[in-house]
Amino acid sequence: MTFRQLIAEARLYLDDTREPYLWSDDELFSYATTALEIFATETEAIEQEVFIYYPANASFVELPDNVASIKHIFDYSGDYRVYGNKLWLEELPETGILLRCLASVTRVESEDLDAELPLRARYQRYLIHGICSIAYAKQDVETYNAERMLRSQQTFMVNIERVKRDLVRTEQVPERVAIHRGLL
Repeated sequence: MTFRQLIAEARLYLDDTREPYLWSDDELFSYATTALEIFATETEAIEQEVFIYYPANASFVELPDNVASIKHIFDYSGDYRVYGNKLWLEELPETGILLRCLASVTRVESEDLDAELPLRARYQRYLIHGICSIAYAKQDVETYNAERMLRSQQTFMVNIERVKRDLVRTEQVPERVAIHRGLL
């Protein structure tokens, strides 16, 4: 799903399907990126490949601002630890190295409405309630609706908790593969 498709679905929830729109596409895109940032910060569900430079003989390196945690370091066989926003390698490199990591990110830079959402397909529609809660909070006579804002915000937070539980469950339970054994 792209940001444009997400905004079109959010317009259905906002009952803003006829022109002139109460919320412009730019406003809703801004709300979508804000909701995505909240979602990513709370759930750590958005994973991206990032590159981190580790200087020679450094005891640790600070992670970039948009990195919440490191899931895996490719091309590095030693142990590593992440505490807060610092990364420690067990074996200190003698020369500076560029680490390729799979990381949970809190912010995704995108300015294109046709860009794909960096989120699993089953979680993408959860952002709609986040968009709606921000949109209803807009201080405008035609758009402000405190009751709908609170309801959308609560639904968004419930969805975030649902995703957190789902992610914990998928980490703890191994994938099951059905093996066909013929007719019994």
